[in-house]
Amino acid sequence: MSLPVGTVLWREPKTVAASGAAQNTRPVLPADSTSAHSVFAGIVCRDGEPETGVITVATGGNALALVLGPVSAGATVYKVNGVGYLGTDVTVAVGVCLEAVAAPGVPGTPTLAKISIKEYAGGSSSFDLPVGLMTLRTIEVIGGVATPKHRQFMCTEYF
Repeated sequence: MSLPVGTVLWREPKTVAASGAAQNTRPVLPADSTSAHSVFAGIVCRDGEPETGVITVATGGNALALVLGPVSAGATVYKVNGVGYLGTDVTVAVGVCLEAVAAPGVPGTPTLAKISIKEYAGGSSSFDLPVGLMTLRTIEVIGGVATPKHRQFMCTEYF
């Protein structure tokens, strides 16, 4: 199985084990996310990313995200437990929808929409990037150890 572009990933808040090692550093698959997974980990940037291993996610700026409509342009979009998309039920705010999203023809079917990410991946305060800039991060979805790397680049492909 693979993750579609726009999938929103979450993890639990980091903790430190008695050994000093960080725990809860990796996001879970969308179907496994619960209210305990309250830290935004990023939005999948490329279609077909593997469900295990290192993938690239957007953690700041403007990105394409799966959003369940109806949502009006300028509305805040939030985490939806157990799925990989955003909605309007007030939980953990992720960002602002930059375009209107119609109600789905098939209930529960999200649409790719442009959003401005306002929740910094890692759970700290929000920030805005200049239009066209996006922060990317490599993360480990399941298993293994990955060193996060932050990069910013001009993104003209989507917008």
